[in-house]
Amino acid sequence: QHENDAEAHLRNKSPQNDLPLQYNSPSTSPKIVDDNGEDNVTSQRLYQWILLNFFSGVVITASANRAIQGSQRDNVAVFCAVTSTALSAVFLYHHMRTTHKGTDAICRHEGKLILLLTTCWIACVTIFTGVGDLSVESSDSISNANLYYFSWASFAMCVVLGTSYLKEVHWTEGCKSLSNSRRFSLWCGMLVASLVVTGTCSNVYHSNCSRSESLLEGEEATCSKTGFGIVMGICCSCFVMLMARRKYQARATYLEEIFCSGILVFAYSVTLAISTSTTGPGAKIGNVYYSLWASFLIGVKLIENCFEQYHEYHQTTIVMNNAVNLS
Repeated sequence: QHENDAEAHLRNKSPQNDLPLQYNSPSTSPKIVDDNGEDNVTSQRLYQWILLNFFSGVVITASANRAIQGSQRDNVAVFCAVTSTALSAVFLYHHMRTTHKGTDAICRHEGKLILLLTTCWIACVTIFTGVGDLSVESSDSISNANLYYFSWASFAMCVVLGTSYLKEVHWTEGCKSLSNSRRFSLWCGMLVASLVVTGTCSNVYHSNCSRSESLLEGEEATCSKTGFGIVMGICCSCFVMLMARRKYQARATYLEEIFCSGILVFAYSVTLAISTSTTGPGAKIGNVYYSLWASFLIGVKLIENCFEQYHEYHQTTIVMNNAVNLS
């Protein structure tokens, strides 16, 4: 009886996919699973499309009145928001009508649409959330919270949709197992956060440090710290891009992930300490401040998830040893 229970537990855990010193072995199961091991990725994306439509509607409502008196640049951003909202609403309607017909009917053009919407929301957050734009005053204080936060929420939801789409449609069978899909969403989130750090710091540097006249007292330190943030953002982005690629190809090992996560947490700890100091570009609440903290917290979550996987592997090893001893 003990042997049967142990064998059943081992079949459920599949420890060969979680060995920390080896590559993850491909799964023989054709089932598509999400990060929680559930085969409901398509239905989850339906709720994500609903959230994207809701966030987009809030952005349009918050920006409509102010954009009427805004510049042409502001009107372009509003147009992008309206267009992306209309496209996502049409696709959501199509998604809800054709769910029963299978994945192929739903996902035929979904990837292209997600890429288009992501591009639109990159333009929107660049215009809406910059200093002196519709949601942020020249003093760096947020004047339109709904426009600011829901613009970023819409962009983040596009990233979540893209990650979910990749995991369901374009992964090989070896990547669809629970072991290989684990932490892929976190690595994608870290990549986006690192790119946002680079972009926001570059925007601050271009606004405050690229003018021809001499810098005022204290601005030299701010520009130096901003430049440091740009360099760290670029380095971390390249680092994460390499790791995400290996994860997508099901070639990343457990030790690689925990090593890279540790380096990223250390790098962003130093960047946070420098950039959020008194003269740093992230001293005030804004894009730099939020993106740096998001990158740091995602790195911490990656390390936590790696140790959780190791704990599962350790528990599985104990069960295996007990089964051998009982036999």
